[in-house]
Amino acid sequence: MHTAVQQSRIPTDSISGSGHAMSRNKPLVVVSCLTITVIGLLIQFSTYLNHDIAWVLYSTRWMMSGAIFGQDVIAANPPLIWYLSYPVVSISSVFDLRLDTAFRIVVSVTVIASALWSRAIIQKSTFNKLANTFMVSTFFVFFLDTYKDFGQRDSLALMFCLPYFCLAAAKRDGTKYSLLESITAGLMAGMGLSLKPYFLLVPVLVELVTFKRWDWKRHFRPETYAVVFFMFAYVGFLFMFVQEYLFEAVPMIKQIYWGFETSSWTLMMYSAEELSITFICLTMLFGQKSNVTLVKVMFAVALGFLVSYFVQNKGYSYHQ
Repeated sequence: MHTAVQQSRIPTDSISGSGHAMSRNKPLVVVSCLTITVIGLLIQFSTYLNHDIAWVLYSTRWMMSGAIFGQDVIAANPPLIWYLSYPVVSISSVFDLRLDTAFRIVVSVTVIASALWSRAIIQKSTFNKLANTFMVSTFFVFFLDTYKDFGQRDSLALMFCLPYFCLAAAKRDGTKYSLLESITAGLMAGMGLSLKPYFLLVPVLVELVTFKRWDWKRHFRPETYAVVFFMFAYVGFLFMFVQEYLFEAVPMIKQIYWGFETSSWTLMMYSAEELSITFICLTMLFGQKSNVTLVKVMFAVALGFLVSYFVQNKGYSYHQ
């Protein structure tokens, strides 16, 4: 009886200890995140906006003045990124800011919100000792690692999906979260994954990594329903209101889009670093049973986006 009581206290004591450790490290974490943010923004404001993003922002301004997507604004990708740019253009107009300045501010605020929300999810989970490391890593990836690709669709997709990925890992280990938080995370993830159809493999891999044969119903969670709902609603919206894109622009674009392909060997050379790191980490990951679910989920995410890089077959840096 006494032994059982002692054993039952071990997880609680462990979580309490990790909580104290996180509290002690909090000043260092705050300083690290602020430093990364400041350096990242100094770099961003000292360089030109990526040409893809600039095109999206300026053509969004045209659309807000009456231009029709798929007719006046022609693009290969679906129009969601243009609709998401409406607030940026509005803020630029209301506060008399340059478009690139408004864009960097909005993306930065969204990155910080996503990182803090993801940290809060992790902090409540069984792997809460990774919360601070995860947040600092998130700030580094979005503010420094992206460099000239800051705010590209691939980065935005990951940013929108982070809370969903964290929830998938935490719920796999039995942590409970509110219905509102779960649905909101699912809708955000649906938004991110809908930016490009190439991203659909990512949530599939995440669900496979967190799969439990004896608890298969766990995969029908509020956030997964929300992801599917957003995607179907978005497709329905396209067929109802953006027919010019589907039936006029897409047929024309299909004739030349795949003409910009890059050879598989070149793609591998471009992504040699990412491939090496992913292979090494996956080998270490599945060779050790002690790794936590969050790490497995994040490597599933990395693998999914890496596959999308090869499927797109363009070799652009922001696809990596």
